[in-house]
Amino acid sequence: MFPLHERSRKRICRAGFLALCILPTLGVVAWCAWHALPGRHLAVARELSAITQFEVSLEEASHPLPGTTHYHNIGLFDPETGRPLARTAMVKQTHGEQSEIVSAAALALDPRGLPMLVERVVESLREAEGSTMRVRLDRLTLEPLDVPPARSAASDGHAARRNVATLFDIQCGTDYFPDGAHGWVRFALDAETAAQRVQVRVLRDRSGTSPATVVELDTGGAELPCSLAAPLWPALGNLGTQCRFQGKLTLWPSPQGTSGRFEGTLSGVDLGQLVGHTLGQRLTGLAQVRIHSATLYRGRLEELDAEIAAGPGEIPLQMLAAGLQWLDLAAQGMAAEGASTVAYQQLAARVLLDGTGLALTGACNGASPGAVLVSDLLSLRRKTEAKLPVAALTAVVNVRGDSTLPLSREAASLARLLPLPSTKPAR
Repeated sequence: MFPLHERSRKRICRAGFLALCILPTLGVVAWCAWHALPGRHLAVARELSAITQFEVSLEEASHPLPGTTHYHNIGLFDPETGRPLARTAMVKQTHGEQSEIVSAAALALDPRGLPMLVERVVESLREAEGSTMRVRLDRLTLEPLDVPPARSAASDGHAARRNVATLFDIQCGTDYFPDGAHGWVRFALDAETAAQRVQVRVLRDRSGTSPATVVELDTGGAELPCSLAAPLWPALGNLGTQCRFQGKLTLWPSPQGTSGRFEGTLSGVDLGQLVGHTLGQRLTGLAQVRIHSATLYRGRLEELDAEIAAGPGEIPLQMLAAGLQWLDLAAQGMAAEGASTVAYQQLAARVLLDGTGLALTGACNGASPGAVLVSDLLSLRRKTEAKLPVAALTAVVNVRGDSTLPLSREAASLARLLPLPSTKPAR
């Protein structure tokens, strides 16, 4: 060691103290002051808005650990209308080497924002590269966020209760692969039956000549309320507020129309809401539809194998008369004189539908086995087992009682869904 003068030793000690103590301390103080500035949370909100493409508001952003950020009282808003879409008390974000993990104890989500959220997810999956993300929520509440709770409970309590649903143990994620990407979400409908988990997957497949998007749903034994998906598929709203689906489906959306296949059971289908508004007459009753298999091609039903069971309820006489004419039914008994509707106990049938026609078989049990409809005064059953033209269903629903133009709104909607007649003769 070289001997140092006392003055040199003091200078070295002072420089070391300045470099190793004073400057790091001042840096930490400056960093803390910068993060504590009143406008800091606004800058963080702008950064999150640019990333999510939503308007983001938050009260505070803190960093309790390296690579971890806590966002307090955060909200998402529609960038065009300013309508609230989601809010939560705190979100924890952890940055890892390969992925990001986002978690929250509870989140409130407006169902009307679901289409926009799904659109953002699909857009991100179209990107060639992306970061793996995991989202975990203990509880997700679906409810309108622009209606004050006190007002909704006092003035329209029943409607407010219908618009609220709660999901539990929600897990979401996105993964990217060389030939595509997929996003997924799993959740339970009941905290006590977490084993029955609903799974939804959105896949972006780039392995073929043309990229395609595939949507898969598996209810995992749970009965999924159709109202949860009504914001994404408005036609489900016509099935009624009590309708639930249990089964699997796969959809291929495209500009030409959605294609897919599905199987499962629809329970609690409200016939009054589905077709009961035709002519303002009452077709009432709750139905269960067991779908053995169904194929959709570009928005049109190509094949259907299903069993339908409904009752008790009421059916208009005009619709009953159209069924006798177009569905090749024979009546045993007679409706009450002067009545506009018939109260039925059972309405049940096996339906096989494709481009070659409609095969309809009565499935009522009890005193009139094999009947299509049973009431106290009459029963209806098929005259023969011959196939019917697909247009027969349109004629039953049409206001004029036939399948010619002009069609009623309900009949036109049904005609757009039914399969086109096949050019091949039926076997």
